[in-house]
Amino acid sequence: MGRQLLCVITTLLALFGCRAEEGHVICSSNSMTLEMPPDAVLDSDRRVYVIDLNTKGSLLLDDAALKKCKYTQQLTPVYLLKAGFDSCGVQYKGGVYILYVQVDYYSSSLSRAVSRTFKVSCSQPQADNPPQAQFLSGATNCTPDFMEAQTVQVIPSFDSVGGGTWYVQVKGPKGFLMGMKEAQANGYTFYNVDSFVVARVRFNAKGVQKLASVPGGQTLYLADFSLWYSYPVGRITISFLLLCVPSAITCSQSGMSIILPTPNLKFQKVKIGSQVYTSHPAPTAIHLIIVSTFVRIAVPFSYPLMSNKPCPGGMMRVLPITWITFSYKSIKVDMMFNPTCPCQRKGQTVVSLCQNGLMSFEVNSNATQPALNLTSAQLLDPSCQPSVVSATGLMYSFPLMSCGTTTKMLGGRLVYENEVRVMPQTELGIITRDSEFILTVLCYYNDSADRNLSLAVLTNAPPAPAVNQGNLTVVLRAYPDEMYRIPYRDKDYPVVKYLRNPIYLEVQVLNRQDPNIELVLENCWATASPNPVSLPRWTVIAAGCAYGGDDYPTVMHPMSSFTGIQFPSHYKRFDVKAFAFVSSGAARSSAVYFHCSALICDIANPDSTACASICPVTQPIRFRRSFSGGQDRAVLGEVVSSLPGPVAVMKKRITKAGMITTDSSSKQLKVQTGQLLWTTLLVVGVVLMVATLAFACFASGFQRNKFTK
Repeated sequence: MGRQLLCVITTLLALFGCRAEEGHVICSSNSMTLEMPPDAVLDSDRRVYVIDLNTKGSLLLDDAALKKCKYTQQLTPVYLLKAGFDSCGVQYKGGVYILYVQVDYYSSSLSRAVSRTFKVSCSQPQADNPPQAQFLSGATNCTPDFMEAQTVQVIPSFDSVGGGTWYVQVKGPKGFLMGMKEAQANGYTFYNVDSFVVARVRFNAKGVQKLASVPGGQTLYLADFSLWYSYPVGRITISFLLLCVPSAITCSQSGMSIILPTPNLKFQKVKIGSQVYTSHPAPTAIHLIIVSTFVRIAVPFSYPLMSNKPCPGGMMRVLPITWITFSYKSIKVDMMFNPTCPCQRKGQTVVSLCQNGLMSFEVNSNATQPALNLTSAQLLDPSCQPSVVSATGLMYSFPLMSCGTTTKMLGGRLVYENEVRVMPQTELGIITRDSEFILTVLCYYNDSADRNLSLAVLTNAPPAPAVNQGNLTVVLRAYPDEMYRIPYRDKDYPVVKYLRNPIYLEVQVLNRQDPNIELVLENCWATASPNPVSLPRWTVIAAGCAYGGDDYPTVMHPMSSFTGIQFPSHYKRFDVKAFAFVSSGAARSSAVYFHCSALICDIANPDSTACASICPVTQPIRFRRSFSGGQDRAVLGEVVSSLPGPVAVMKKRITKAGMITTDSSSKQLKVQTGQLLWTTLLVVGVVLMVATLAFACFASGFQRNKFTK
C-alpha cells in the first residue's frame, strides 16, 4: 500500500515538475515502440506506467494491463515497449499519435535507481511516404540443436492471410534472398508466441557461418539475416544477428565450464542469474580466462547459485539462466545459455582399468559439501572393510569377484561394478531431509590383455506349478490433481512435489471386464529406495484404512465421487501429503517411492473377513489383515504394485507452531513466539502509519483519478 502510494506521488511529481524526455522511438504503420537506453535494467521490482495528461492519472502496466491495453514489452537486450495506435493512453493530436510513459528502472551506468518520463510520438503514415521500419532481434538462445532469437511482433502472424509477403535475406560472403517456404526448407523456422516473433536456425542451415573453433570441439556459429515483410504501402525489416556455441558447456568432477571461441568477439560481461561479472576487477566466486582465441568461464560446484535438479534415476547440476555479452563489429550481442551437466545416475562414477585381479579405488571425504562422514560407508557387501582408513578418505582394494561385485558387457568389454554408499547417521526417527552418497566404481581389462575366466553355471530348480484365473494386473499410478484425468507417464518421473502438497494416487485392476470383482487395499507404504521391502518405510494405508499414526492422515476418495467409470469397484483412490525421509533430523533423500498391496475379491462372497473394509471414525494404528492365500474363497488374488518412479520432494517453507520446515539442503529452525509477536506488531504499526498519511494527502485535495481507457 505504502509503495503504491509512493509510486503515485512520484508519477504526479514527474507530470507537474519534470519535463518529459524524448525517448528513442520506432514508428510503424499502426504502432510505435519506445526503446530504453542500454544501461536500463528492468527486473521484477521495477515499474512502467502510462500517464494520462487529461485526468492526471496513471496505469501500472502489469501482466493484466499489458494484455487488456494492447501493449507488448521486451526485456532484453534492451527494454522495448510497443503500443498500438489504439492502445490505452495513446492520444491523437494534429496528425500525431502521442504517449507518455514513466519508467522506474535501475541505471547500471549511474549505479542507482532512477525514474524517467518519456514522450513517445509518431506521425500518421501517408500513402505517398511508405514507412520503412527497422527492428533488431534480442539475445541468442543457445541450445545443443539450434539457436534462436526473438523480438516484439511488428508484422502479422505467420498463419494470417493478408496482403503482405515474407522474405529472408541472408548476409555474408555469399548473400542471397529466399521466400518463406524456401527458408524453412533450408533450416530457418519462424513462428509467433506471446506477441513475439521468434526465429530458430539450425547450425547446418544454408548461409550459417562457422567463425572459429577450439581444440575441445567448441565451434562459434554466426547467422546474420533479415526477415522482410513487404506490403502495399511499405516494408518492415527485422534484423537477426545470432551467435552461438552449441557445445559450450562441459562438466568435470569439480565444476562446470563454459568455453567460447572468441577470435572475432570482445568479451564484456557474464551474468549468472542475478550476479554480473566482468574481467576488471577479476571475480573470485568464478574463474575467468580470457585470451585472444577463447573465453573460459569456470564455475565450481560449490558456487552459491549452483543447484541440483532431479533427473530420471539421479540428479544433475544446474546453473540459472546465464547471459554472456560480447561486442561483435561494434554491435552488442548476447548469448543465453541454460547451463546443465548431464544426469548423474546413482551418484558419482569412477572408471579405471582392473589391475592384478583387484578392484582398487579411493573415497575422499571432501567429495561433497559439507564433507562426508565416512564412518557409515559400505560396499554392496557390507561385510567388506576398507584396506586403509585415514582422516581424509578410505582406500579399498579387494578381489574382483568379491564384496558384491557384479559384471556386465559394455562395448564388447567385461566390466566389473561395485558401489560405495555413505548412509546418513540414524538415531531418532525414520524420516530425513538428507540424501545418501553413492559412488559407482567400474573397472575393466585392457582389450589386449589375456585373462583366464572361471565360470560356474548354476541352474535354478524349475518353478512350482501355479493356478491363476486369467491375466491379473494391478497398477499404482500418480495424478497431477484430484480430478484424476490423466496419470503421470513413466517419462514424467521423478514427479516433483513440495512438502505437504497432496500426492494423488490410484490403484487399478487392468484387463478385467468382470463386474463381480472388487479391488480391496491391504497396505500402502513409502520407502526411500525402489525396493518395496527396504527400510526405512512409512505406512500411509493400513488394513485398507488411513494410517492413524500420521499427523497428516491419508485422505480416501470414494469412487462414488467420480463419474464415467465403467467398473468403479476396480479402483481405489487416495492422496498422501508429501514428506521426505529423515534421519536424526537430517534429510536422507528427496526421493520417495510408493507401494501398495491389494486383494482381488469376489463380490459374490460378501462375508469374507479378508475382503471386509470397514474403517472406524477414529482410526487407530492397525495392522495387515490376517490372510493366508488359498484359505478364503472370496480372495481371487493378492498383488503388490509400485509407482513407476519416485516422487522428488522439494523445499517449501511452511510455518507451523513456531517451526520452519525446508527441503534436503536445510535444517529445522526454531522461531521464538515473542519475536513473531513483535514483528507482527511492528508491521501493523507501519501499515497504520502509511494508511494515515495516505488519507491525509487525499483529504487535502491531492487526488489521484482512476485511469480508464
